[in-house]
Amino acid sequence: MLTCLSLPANDAFIAAQPKNIQAFMKAVKRATDHVLAKPEQAYKTYTSVKPEMASPVNRKIFERSYAYFSKDLKNVQRDWEKVTKYGKRLGVLGEDFTPNYTNDFLEWKLEGDSADPIGDQKRMAQLQKETAANGGFQRLAVSASA
Repeated sequence: MLTCLSLPANDAFIAAQPKNIQAFMKAVKRATDHVLAKPEQAYKTYTSVKPEMASPVNRKIFERSYAYFSKDLKNVQRDWEKVTKYGKRLGVLGEDFTPNYTNDFLEWKLEGDSADPIGDQKRMAQLQKETAANGGFQRLAVSASA
């Protein structure tokens, strides 16, 4: 997919808390599975907990974000590189920052990398236009490489 989840943690925290990180990631995966399976119900739950978010604008944001949810939460190298460059450009990461990105805490079966990431980005742009025009929860079918 075209998006990722990052859990900021330094090496000392990762070494000291691997079980907690695994448990957190399992909880995020369960929540993501729920959102993907039942987006309408997930949005209703979200707005029942945070009623101030129950506005037409936030509904559109939720619908438009839905397409970017990763089924397996896996990150790929190009995403990590973009995140690092963006963080450095914003000044929140120093030029000497050394990333420690990993998918090691994702204990479920991961999907293969996209066979056509550039094509996926173009198709996503079209899907976003359609979602903007029609609303609803739309997903992009992505073919994985072997």
